[in-house]
Amino acid sequence: MSLPAVVELILSRLGLNSEQERENFLNPKYEDLNDPFLMKDLERAVIRIFEAIEGKEKIYIYADYDCDGIPSASLLYKFFEKLNYAHNVSVYLPDRHDEGYGLHLDAVEKIIQSGATLIITTDVGITAIDEVLFAQTNGVDVIVTDHHLPRQNLPENVQAGFGEGDTERVDDLPKAYAVVNPKQVLCKYPFKDLCGTGVAFTLIRGFLQKYGEYFKVGAGAEKWWLDLVAVATISDMVPLLGENRILAYWGMNVLRKTQNQGLRILFEKNNIKLYQISEDDIAFTLAPRINAASRMAHPNVALNVLISKDYGEAVKNVLELEDFNAKRKTVSATIMRKANVMAKLQELNKVLVIGEPDWHIGVLGIIAMKVGEQYKKSVMVWGRDPNGNIKGSARSFGDIHLAQYFTEFPENTFSAHGGHVKAGGFTVVPDAIYNLTDVAQTVYENHKPIIEVEQSTDLIIDTNLGSITHELYSGMKKLAPFGLANPKPIFRFAGVQVSGVKIFGKSKEHLELTVNDAGKKMSVISFFNASEPWVAGIYGKNITFTATLDESNFAGRTFYRLRLHNIE
Repeated sequence: MSLPAVVELILSRLGLNSEQERENFLNPKYEDLNDPFLMKDLERAVIRIFEAIEGKEKIYIYADYDCDGIPSASLLYKFFEKLNYAHNVSVYLPDRHDEGYGLHLDAVEKIIQSGATLIITTDVGITAIDEVLFAQTNGVDVIVTDHHLPRQNLPENVQAGFGEGDTERVDDLPKAYAVVNPKQVLCKYPFKDLCGTGVAFTLIRGFLQKYGEYFKVGAGAEKWWLDLVAVATISDMVPLLGENRILAYWGMNVLRKTQNQGLRILFEKNNIKLYQISEDDIAFTLAPRINAASRMAHPNVALNVLISKDYGEAVKNVLELEDFNAKRKTVSATIMRKANVMAKLQELNKVLVIGEPDWHIGVLGIIAMKVGEQYKKSVMVWGRDPNGNIKGSARSFGDIHLAQYFTEFPENTFSAHGGHVKAGGFTVVPDAIYNLTDVAQTVYENHKPIIEVEQSTDLIIDTNLGSITHELYSGMKKLAPFGLANPKPIFRFAGVQVSGVKIFGKSKEHLELTVNDAGKKMSVISFFNASEPWVAGIYGKNITFTATLDESNFAGRTFYRLRLHNIE
C-alpha cells in the first residue's frame, strides 16, 4: 500500500530509505529485540536472583521516584508476583524532598536491618560507589540495573590494553554483585538507549528465557508487562527508535487492553477510552500523575496504583493520586502567576532566576519548564524545603549546558548541584541567594558549553487546511508512537483567517481558534495560552501558524483538530 507523500518525507527525514528499514519501522517485530544475554552481567544477575528465590532470601527493589523508576519498580514487583515470590519482596522508593535522587546510605542501612540479602536497583545506582560497597561489605549483594552514564575516569588513566574498542573512557563502576547497564564501555548489548524500565525488562526477559519453564511461566508471559515499559519509555524521553520503537509500539498495543487494574481505573477516571489511548495520554495525563506523587507526597502513592490487584484498593489508590495531582495543578498555577511577574522584570537577563521562600519545591521543575518555554530563555527557579534548605530546579533553553554551567559558579554559591545538558537541580548556600541572579548573568557571559546545543529535529511541512484528510492522519498513525527522535510532524498554514475565538477550561486558561482556509474550517487548540497578549486582537485577522494534527473523539464522533505550535 502506498503511503501519503508526507509520510514518505518523514521516513526519509528519519534516515529510513531502504524498503527493509521502512518495514522494520512501520511494522516492528517483538522477536527483533536483542538477545538479553548480550548485556554485560545479565546472566550473573539472573542466576543470583534464582539463587535468592531458591534460598528464600528477602529481596529489596530500590528505584527512583519518577515516571521511569516507579514503572520499573512495579514491573519487577509484578515479575516476582508471577514467580509466586512477591511475599518476600519489598520496594524502597526514596522521598524526593527528604532524601532526593539516588541510592542512599541511610536507606541501605534500613534494608540491611530488615534482614534482606539482595538489593536490585532500577533506574538508579550506577554512580552509587560508596553505598553499594557498604551493602556488599555488610553481606547484602547488590544487582545494579540502570541506564544512566557511569562515572568516568579521565582518558590519561586508561591502562594499556583495557577495554574493547573504547580507549577514550574507563567506567568507574560500583563494586556490585552485577552491574546491568548497556551504557557500560564493556557492554556488548547493541542498543544503548533503553530507559531504566527497558533495562529491567531485559533482565526479566533473560530470567524467563533461562528459568521460565522451571517456574511454570509460559513463553511470552512478560509481554503483558509491556504496558509499563511503554509508559516509562515514552515518559522518560528516550529516543523512540530501534529497540525503544519495538517496546513502545507493542507496549501501546498492550496498554489498550491492559490487565493493570490501576491503569484501567486511572484512564477511566480521566474519560480516556483504553482502545483510543495514544502517547499524548501518557505524556499529558499519566506521567504528570505519576510524578505528582513524589512532588506532593510520597512516590509510594503512584507505586500502589500500578501494583494494585484488588479493584476496591485500586480505586482508593487512584483517587488518592488524583487528589495529589489536583493539588499539584493548584500550587503550580499559583506559583506560575507570580513567576510570570518576576520573569517580566528580568526581560534583559540572559538567564531568568526567580523564586520565593514559600514556593513548593515539588513543582519547581514544572515552573522552570513552563517559564523557559514562554520566555525562550534558560531558567533557574528556587524555593525552600521543610528543613529550611534553599533548593532549585533549572531548565536550559539550549544556550547552556546546565551540568557544566553549575560548576562555573563561585565555590560558595551551591552546597550541591547536578543534572544533565538541559535539566538540573541545585541547593544554594543561604547567603548566596541574595546575589544569585547577578552571579548567574556573570557566569553566563563566560560560559562556553563543551557540548554543542542540539538542533531542532522538528519537520515543518508547508500545507493548507484542505490537505488535512483522513488518509493523511491514517498514514501518520503508522509512524506512532511519537516522541524523542520521532517527533510529530509540524504543519505550517499561511494566510489563514481566524473566524472564531473561544476561551475554555475551569480557570479559562485554554484557547480554541476557528480558522478558515479555501472553504475549509478547523479548530486550533492552544493550552494555557488564553492570557497571551496576542489573543485579544486576533479575531478576523489572517495569520500564519504552525500546528500538529490530533484526532479527537467526543460524543461518539471522531474529528481532526490542530494543536497550536507557534504563531509567526
